[in-house]
Amino acid sequence: MSEFDGNSLSKRLQDSKRAKQARLQRATQAPKIDDPVVVARKAAERASALARQVEMAERKEAKAAAARERAAREAAEKAEQVERAERNARMEAMAQAEQVELAKIAAQAADEQKAALAADQKAARDARYAARKLRQR
Repeated sequence: MSEFDGNSLSKRLQDSKRAKQARLQRATQAPKIDDPVVVARKAAERASALARQVEMAERKEAKAAAARERAAREAAEKAEQVERAERNARMEAMAQAEQVELAKIAAQAADEQKAALAADQKAARDARYAARKLRQR
């Protein structure tokens, strides 16, 4: 338990009364709403709040502009990649077409070679047949 500090009831009541009077005096001495100092302070607060809002709007706009710029760069890069891919696809298609053409030429050469071989074989057969016929006569 706390020690007795020696204050009597009348002393505590007087202290309480003085504290209430001091609070009342501070409240009555506070500046009124229409006081020029209060009006100026409120105007300054409103101005700083407005400045903060403007600054935030500018920051948002700057972020949006940066995002638009980044999106434009990415779109340009993607378009460039697509163009490169199309160019590569065209080059590959041309190479495949050349390979197909070469394969056709090789097949024609092989066919011609087969035809020439077949003609040589037929000529040899015909010569043997003719020689056999001559011997039989």
